[in-house]
Amino acid sequence: MAQRVAHEVSSYHPCIGTSRAGRCSPLKEPKHTRAGKGGVKTRALLWPSPLRGSPTWRRAVHIGQSNHPSHSSARAARNVALATALEETPPATPTAQLDRWANIEGGDQKPPLLDMNRGPRLRHLCVDSHLVDSLEYDITCDVRSPGEYEEDRVLGAISTPVLDDEERARVGTLYKQRDPFHAKKVGSALVAANLSKIIEEHFMDREKGEKVLVYCWRGGERSLSLAHTLCRIGFDVTLLQGGYRAYRQQVMRFLERCGEFNYVIIAGRTGSAKGKLLDSLQASGAQVLDLEGAASHRGSILGQDPATNFTQPSQKLFDSRIFHQMQYFETSRPVFVEGESSKVGIRHVPQAIWMAMKVAKVVEVHVPMPARVAWIRAGYEHFETTHVSTLKKHLKVLARKRGHETSERWISQVEEGAWDTFVQDILENHYDPGYAAAGKRDRDGPVSTLTLQDTSDDTYAQAARDLMSEYSP
Repeated sequence: MAQRVAHEVSSYHPCIGTSRAGRCSPLKEPKHTRAGKGGVKTRALLWPSPLRGSPTWRRAVHIGQSNHPSHSSARAARNVALATALEETPPATPTAQLDRWANIEGGDQKPPLLDMNRGPRLRHLCVDSHLVDSLEYDITCDVRSPGEYEEDRVLGAISTPVLDDEERARVGTLYKQRDPFHAKKVGSALVAANLSKIIEEHFMDREKGEKVLVYCWRGGERSLSLAHTLCRIGFDVTLLQGGYRAYRQQVMRFLERCGEFNYVIIAGRTGSAKGKLLDSLQASGAQVLDLEGAASHRGSILGQDPATNFTQPSQKLFDSRIFHQMQYFETSRPVFVEGESSKVGIRHVPQAIWMAMKVAKVVEVHVPMPARVAWIRAGYEHFETTHVSTLKKHLKVLARKRGHETSERWISQVEEGAWDTFVQDILENHYDPGYAAAGKRDRDGPVSTLTLQDTSDDTYAQAARDLMSEYSP
């Protein structure tokens, strides 16, 4: 029969086979039909693919008078093989049938590829045209390891590592020392387990369609693993193109242009409540850059913040915090910033900002000594209670600059609990001389004076309004 069929074939073609509902029909036995135009007998065999919307192969073999008077011997030989194969029992799966047809036709045909782009699509955020801002999303996921997250991140992102520090090191070692394929297998197993934890911890209570930003180091496999999963669930997912590396480049480009802003320096001796004045300015609608807040440091040897366990952020995170504060500032309006040296603690002020600050207008705040002492004691209360020993260690370090006799005098005042005496002494003999020297060294801009009688809320709120009126365009 196979030879008879081979000489009487009139058509053979691929087509799409789907059910009325738009889905591929289930696997069926070959269907035999004897209806046909002109009494031509038709034998059609169809094994649809179980994959929705994917192509399937159909072979229609017409038995009877051929409409074409001649066929090449090559085509006839191929149809002999095809008809013989189709006469056999159907294979166990549609995939096996596709493989058989490929082998029959010379081995150059492959089963159709699944279109992974069907269904919800990922959005892509390009740093060349958009600022990276977590406030535009309901949740921002940093899928890098905890160590990478701690060093720097998009401000507002949460840590959702698909590989922790140990797992990342393990996969990286396998990739280099064994082979990439084995490393990917191990990594995939670890990622799959961690994806389950991430969804359980962060997404079970969220609604469909919530906006999610996802990024890893360079926008590769780690971020794609979580992004695709969340996208298929039904979240509106955006993938940061280039990942954290692209974000860092955006931060650095922005900081390089920060010299274009018009800065107004809020200066004054230690204890003048300059930070409070900046807060009042911000509450009044001014553009304020808080360098000490970004650095988690108050700008002196005693300035480490106990709220951060006396630690400072990395330089990269310090840069990101500045970027986060300034990314929507307008160059047409002044930026108020506290007068600092080129370093806040151990963190360097970005070069463009520092150079612009050196030539900016200066407002020097003057407050009476009793008000300064009271402000210092309120702000550094931990040194009088829980961190007395830490204070004494810092005072011993100052002996190299102010002399051992002065250092020992301060330590004695602390041990005696003479706090007002100690604070005034260290202000007059350490901080005030240092401030005067720094002013001569670091500031070249014009200086105006703002004299305040106390550090009360009303006094500083009125001072902020006056400054806004004076410096607003």
